[in-house]
Amino acid sequence: MDYWCSLWFWPVEQGDLLPSRDEFLLELSAILEGTSQELSPLLGAEQQPLFPGGKPQQAQLLLSEELGTVDLVEVCASLPRLKKARDIAGMHHFLHWELEFADLFESHSGFDLVLGNPPWLKVEWSEGDVMSDFQPLYVIRKSAYTAPDLAQLRTTTICDYPELRPAYLAEYVEASGVQRYLTASTNYSLMKAVAPNLYKAFVLLSWNIAAPTGVESFLHPEGLFDEEAAGILRANLYPRLRYHFQFQNEWPLFPINHRQQFSVNVYSSTR
Repeated sequence: MDYWCSLWFWPVEQGDLLPSRDEFLLELSAILEGTSQELSPLLGAEQQPLFPGGKPQQAQLLLSEELGTVDLVEVCASLPRLKKARDIAGMHHFLHWELEFADLFESHSGFDLVLGNPPWLKVEWSEGDVMSDFQPLYVIRKSAYTAPDLAQLRTTTICDYPELRPAYLAEYVEASGVQRYLTASTNYSLMKAVAPNLYKAFVLLSWNIAAPTGVESFLHPEGLFDEEAAGILRANLYPRLRYHFQFQNEWPLFPINHRQQFSVNVYSSTR
């Protein structure tokens, strides 16, 4: 699963390492089937562990002969693409809820309660955020520059600061990767037509990880309720909406727009 997630954030300069569909499936097979390796020898009678280690050694041997074992270090060493995928996963810390909380999903089919104040952050690529760290004029005098002027300033700045290029590409890959991930129909089908924002993804995710009788509550902006393109999303939201407490930031309670509306919303798939 880390391998699949890493493909959304693959470095631009290493595009030649990207797998074809057949290569991807073949390498997944290598990960799942693994390679056989020698099991640790039985401990002597005088070296028995304080607490039993689980299955008897003979059962481990039989299981190993039948299914084999996986040595990811060895597999990644022989397949550079898998090593890169593992590095990307280590950088972004992908969370697979059903694996991380397997016991909870097995016993309760999800969480009984999900609470959150998720980030109200649009997912978009902003070149100026990266460029301004090296060339403040890119933002300070942006309105005075034409598009060709900005392109020339970008080229000049990248030439003057060798460390800018990797930082620029890394920021672009992360922003575009998150945006494409959140708007992909296979991941968040209800966000396909709306402006991607992290709080929307948090709300939709909570519906997937909650138990059938679970309750989810979030503090978030009103975009889910008044955004013109969010009709399909609302059609799925309203049957789950139990309470909607609307506020307006007239007092400086939050460092947001003085008149911005937001709300505390309680969702549940059952009444």
